[in-house]
Amino acid sequence: MLDMINRLADILLREQANKVVLQDNTQSLTGKELFYKASQLAQFFLIQGAARSDKIAIQLPNCIDYILCYFAGIIGNFTIIPINSALPEKDINYILSITQPKLHIKTVAELAFPEINLDHKIHSINTSIIAIFFTSGTTNKPKGVCHTTENMLANAHAFNQLVGLDQDTRLLHVMPMGYMAGFLNTVLSPILAGGSIVIAPQFSAAEAMNFWKPVMDHAVNAMWITPTMAALLARLNRNTAVSAWTKQHLRHVFVGTAPLPKSTKQVFDTAFGVECLESYGMTEVMLVSANAHKFVKKDGAVGRLIEQVEVQARNAEGHPLSINQEGDLYLKSPFALQGYLNPETGEMISPLENGWLATGDYGYVDPDHDLFITGRIKDLIIRGGTNVSPRAVEEVLLLHPDIQEAAVIGKPHAFWGEEVVAFIIMNESKAFNQALIAEHCRQNLHADAFPSLFKLMNELPRSSTGKIQTHKLRELL
Repeated sequence: MLDMINRLADILLREQANKVVLQDNTQSLTGKELFYKASQLAQFFLIQGAARSDKIAIQLPNCIDYILCYFAGIIGNFTIIPINSALPEKDINYILSITQPKLHIKTVAELAFPEINLDHKIHSINTSIIAIFFTSGTTNKPKGVCHTTENMLANAHAFNQLVGLDQDTRLLHVMPMGYMAGFLNTVLSPILAGGSIVIAPQFSAAEAMNFWKPVMDHAVNAMWITPTMAALLARLNRNTAVSAWTKQHLRHVFVGTAPLPKSTKQVFDTAFGVECLESYGMTEVMLVSANAHKFVKKDGAVGRLIEQVEVQARNAEGHPLSINQEGDLYLKSPFALQGYLNPETGEMISPLENGWLATGDYGYVDPDHDLFITGRIKDLIIRGGTNVSPRAVEEVLLLHPDIQEAAVIGKPHAFWGEEVVAFIIMNESKAFNQALIAEHCRQNLHADAFPSLFKLMNELPRSSTGKIQTHKLRELL
């Protein structure tokens, strides 16, 4: 894997030295300029008192300088602590308290780029931690996930090989840079492919109306989006010129961070003439699987497993099940985390057992090594002894033409153990008719999966990465 470090340097300093690899609406950088400015930042961190392997917290909005800080970490052998400013203040304070960063960069104005001689190579050792990514947290405090430079580069390269990204890739970056997807998926992957990155404003409902302008202006042909983004873009699309352009020029639309409802995929694919390619990954093991144009897309699959990644479905006793049998999913990957950051000691604690990680997901793998996720173990609803998948109920609800979004959770019940509760957002101008929705469910769901309670919502609580926060829905009950 150390070869990937040399590969990165080779791409930036030789193959893409004079090619623009990074740009926003104010500046652009060639491969050599990216390496040079990141080297300047690495020198600046040293001047500010940071030593090799010290932690440096970065709390910036999406910008080229954020990416330069990541690369300065690789070049200078620092550990970057990316912080998303959208996190609650208590979470930010917690992250800072347990990492104790040597530097905390909160504004671009704090950065400086001293003159240097570009005569050094990327520093790296086998266990160098490039970054500690913090999970967004639900009911518990965020966990710090430690990854090495080598593993991140190798995972990005393996993903590129699977899906076919190459030097012609021009990828739109609208994901939050404070999370793994905002670096691994949307920076390392296109750079290692020899491609380039266009930075647009971080996606929000306010920015959705202007989403396609930078895509068309800069001839973007690839992007990473979330299911929420896909749904909103399809719903707002009224421009036939956009649809004609995307159908002709947009090659890759990768979807991750949360499950992609079938209805959302169908509406997006139809609106823009390009297929959403669902993927699967975890902060702990990075990218795991992805759909790609070279494979036949299977209904419900989150893609083909990346090379060297193994997945087992196990029964309740922990015994491996046969191919195509559903069970608790365990994963073994050469790209797995080095460990969780111990908040008390600062050391790393590995969650792996004999190399395997319990994903917390439920599903199966087929003979072609395609992965199917059918639900989250902790979210499974057990009604009268029958397992009910919230995702399966959500898919049925979203088949109703009047329903825009849906989330399903379990609620304690004195007799059944749990009952099914559905939170619903209606499409614009559509009235909430519980009787019609209930009848739709009766026709399409097993009796045990039928929601006993429907709650109308204006919006669903989500994390900054698009995941529905089910603990907040439970608080509403």
